[in-house]
Amino acid sequence: GGRLIFRHVSIIDLHGLSSKCLRAKEHAQKILNVAQYHYPEVVHKIFFINAPFIFRAVWAAVSPLVHPVTKEKIKILGGAFKKEMESSGISMDQLPPSVGGTFDVKKCRTIGVERLPEY
Repeated sequence: GGRLIFRHVSIIDLHGLSSKCLRAKEHAQKILNVAQYHYPEVVHKIFFINAPFIFRAVWAAVSPLVHPVTKEKIKILGGAFKKEMESSGISMDQLPPSVGGTFDVKKCRTIGVERLPEY
């Protein structure tokens, strides 16, 4: 038998974030700190979708401080994020309608857990 390994994919929709959000750097750093220091083994990917220019600028300033392994797990995507997400294995039926997906939470009853072999 193997052991259970959980890998989390977080999708953070930044639609509506504007330059008025002066604390964007502080919020981004908090999110990254949680992922980087508290859950490094379970975070698989973090997608920031609909990322406006201000967030990309903040990311450019913050990213040199982020551990390279964590940085590799983070994708900053604009409004045309669907193709990139699909190439990363996330299909539109896994995304909520609020971001253009077709996931129906009412039909979701259980979440399968895959047992991976030990290495």
